[in-house]
Amino acid sequence: RGTPFQIDAWLPEEEEVLFIRPRILNPHPKPIPMYWWSNIAVPETESTRVIVPADQAFGFGYAEGGLKRMPFPAKGKIDSSYPTNLNRAMDFFFDIPKGNRHWIASVDEEGIGFAQTSTSRLKGRKLFLWGQGPGAKTWQKYLAKPGHAYIEIQAGLAHTQSEYLLMPAHTEWDWLET
Repeated sequence: RGTPFQIDAWLPEEEEVLFIRPRILNPHPKPIPMYWWSNIAVPETESTRVIVPADQAFGFGYAEGGLKRMPFPAKGKIDSSYPTNLNRAMDFFFDIPKGNRHWIASVDEEGIGFAQTSTSRLKGRKLFLWGQGPGAKTWQKYLAKPGHAYIEIQAGLAHTQSEYLLMPAHTEWDWLET
């Protein structure tokens, strides 16, 4: 996009929270379409559960084409908040109700894991998983250390990765993530 960016990260002494401050500059005399997603690779185990303050998501299943609104974790037999319950690769872009703080967490059966939150500039929250099918196993073998499968929890400027925000000319955007 022809824009400079900067990422500052710090871990205060005796803290368990990593602080990250991205900053994007549009030095150009015209608006530009801006796209940003922060990704966190988290362990995928049988007990991994993804929690988010939403009961709806826009799901993208790759083979089915297009985003589809769906309940999350799900109705019926399959609880999609446990990524190992799904056989195929999926994206879930969460529809967090207005007025709610935007966050996403991946935890184990004891509630221990990773949580991501930010200041209000980052609106989107996403879960990406490869699924449990043969293709997924191949990708995990290629991308992860043996025995260490992972999924991704993400945060973005827009609600989905199909969107961008128009960044005005001569503008600076920054936000804080933990």
